[in-house]
Amino acid sequence: MELTALKVKIKRDVSGNHLYPKFNDLQAVIDSGMDWAVYADKEGRGWCYDKQSGHDVHTNDSPFGEQWGVLLVPNDFATQAVSDFGSTCSIIDANDFETFHDEKVTAHIDEDIRQPDVLNAMAAELAILETLKKGGGTPRSSQRLTDLKTKLNKAVDPDDDKVAGVIKNKMKKWSDRKALQGISIRNP
Repeated sequence: MELTALKVKIKRDVSGNHLYPKFNDLQAVIDSGMDWAVYADKEGRGWCYDKQSGHDVHTNDSPFGEQWGVLLVPNDFATQAVSDFGSTCSIIDANDFETFHDEKVTAHIDEDIRQPDVLNAMAAELAILETLKKGGGTPRSSQRLTDLKTKLNKAVDPDDDKVAGVIKNKMKKWSDRKALQGISIRNP
């Protein structure tokens, strides 16, 4: 699915309301018969918000009371939004979106997903098998210990997704996420 990255400056008024452009006025949204928020999620992939500098943080790029978000939407929505709301909307290219995604949207997310139940169960089994080995054990328990050590090496390798334990978070980096979700970003 090819989508366009629409970068939007979202302001906040004094009462704390977020001021989005009036996307419901766009012809693509009107033609769909949906609310713009539903349209953006159904026809696109919705919002990617800057988590590094939000409304309550002041940075040069995002002063207090403002936050950047990027909508991944069909091109007709994005081009109409830039035409109608050019002071707050712009289309960014695939490289700029990847940088925004990796440095702003998911910078706070761990690169790996840990499955503590799996890891704790393996650690407990390892302790039991090592205790059995000290007492002489059996050929079967010795083989299980060897097999478990091999499995543990794979379980803590995030790039080996065949064994549970620690797995790579494929939503962290845009290069992984776009492949997982089948998305490409249209360049302006």
